[in-house]
Amino acid sequence: MSSVLALTPTYPAHDTQLQLSTVWTPRPPTLLRRQLNSVVATVLGDREPALTAFYHSLQMPRARDDAIFAATHAAYLGCFRRKPSDAWDRAAAQKVDRSIVRVYANKMKYVDAVVPLGFRPTQIVCVGGVDAHLAHELAKMYSLTRAEQALVLGEGDRRAEESRSDYVFARYPERAEGESWTHYQETIRTWASERLDAVSEVDMVVVCCAHEVPFFGTILSQLIRHMSSDAVVIINDHSVTTVQERVLLEMVHDFHRKVTCTRVLPILDRESLNADPTLDEDDRCLYLTKEQWEAKLKTYGLRRVETERSSPYWSVMDPTNLLK
Repeated sequence: MSSVLALTPTYPAHDTQLQLSTVWTPRPPTLLRRQLNSVVATVLGDREPALTAFYHSLQMPRARDDAIFAATHAAYLGCFRRKPSDAWDRAAAQKVDRSIVRVYANKMKYVDAVVPLGFRPTQIVCVGGVDAHLAHELAKMYSLTRAEQALVLGEGDRRAEESRSDYVFARYPERAEGESWTHYQETIRTWASERLDAVSEVDMVVVCCAHEVPFFGTILSQLIRHMSSDAVVIINDHSVTTVQERVLLEMVHDFHRKVTCTRVLPILDRESLNADPTLDEDDRCLYLTKEQWEAKLKTYGLRRVETERSSPYWSVMDPTNLLK
């Protein structure tokens, strides 16, 4: 006699701050744990003290995600003889942030694959993220000579203290204490419009991890008003079809944001933003499938252009795109 037992997995919500310890508890290890372990071990493989701190922190009973990441971050900085309280240093920052630099440098292959051959933009806008490494790479790729030709709209720039000369960073306006998300949305709209009015007609927009960009729809609508007729919009994001993939990506993004960096930059509260029923879905930070992204972008008058060079990236079988 035999029987079949079907289990429906449940996952802790991001705002519980218990995703890591919960995922690490079951025996034998779940697929989600093995995937997360693969990412962390790959990134921290040559920084053994940081990897050891990560594993040790997970053994604490009901350890909160922030506590685990903080302990790992301190150990990671220790590999470079740095502490979280140390003053910012350019040379040290460039070494410490090398992991995220590698991730963003690899994104350039997507940009190169989807733009038309011979396309040479003169005004680029990058949207989102807490660093501007992508703008730095784009400025080099297209030999842009003036900083204002590469504009970055985002929540924070890890390289801001370097006084960069190859791009201009525009930080999201401060959200006043108690300000409603609806009111702040109008603040974002006005801010984006004013920043774009100050530059030339936009002929390239590049967005990595659009699901991480608060008020993406509001910003995109302003960008379209300032784009040339032959402009290209390049969006590199995950195609998420399951809850497991979403939870994994939440933890991986937090890992990069809070561990492999010189300092942890503050960002807007995604849970509160996503819970506001008055906001359009396009302005929330949500994970979508490839088909959902394409349908959403069509409502803005954008259409996908598939070429022989870009088609492999549309059919890639890695839906979470974790290590690219």
